[in-house]
Amino acid sequence: MADKERISDLLNKLKDKDEEDYKHSLRVRDLVAKVLTQYKVSEKEKADILTAAVLHDIGNLLIPDYIIKKPGRLTLEEYEEVQKHVTKGLELIQDLKSFDQIKDVMKFHHENYNGFGYPDGIEGPEIPLGARIIHVLEAYDSMIVPRKSRKSVLKKEEAIKELKDYAGRMYDPEVVDNLEKVELNWEKRFLQVTG
Repeated sequence: MADKERISDLLNKLKDKDEEDYKHSLRVRDLVAKVLTQYKVSEKEKADILTAAVLHDIGNLLIPDYIIKKPGRLTLEEYEEVQKHVTKGLELIQDLKSFDQIKDVMKFHHENYNGFGYPDGIEGPEIPLGARIIHVLEAYDSMIVPRKSRKSVLKKEEAIKELKDYAGRMYDPEVVDNLEKVELNWEKRFLQVTG
């Protein structure tokens, strides 16, 4: 099966299991595409990062529904199970031709900039650029879009302020700054032109 067909098949399975997760993956991919305009990367690297972005949570297919869809806080055991979505995702995509190019981006998208993330506790520039971008943008999307398990959302400005508060610890400060450029500054310019 070609990569595109395999990716489409996995995304359809994710949609069947949890439509919110599926839509989150598509939004994260689209946000990553916007932020990548601020970086000098080759078309191949961009394509690989976008593939990793849309598949970043595909391992949730192998996490029990009662955990994925649980409203409220997870227990420590449930949280440890959720963390396994990273390695389970890699198992699901190991037959992709692009696996070698996207595996580290997918594997490290929950690493914190200060080294206190998972699964390996790597930090700063050791974390692949794509993984640093996905980490910021999946957090941002989770803050601004309501979900069944979390109804309250932040405005874009509030979410970016929260990301900035954790920049240098959880998030790459440059990625947060670039998100602000493409999300808020574009809107401000648009409003000035149309207003």
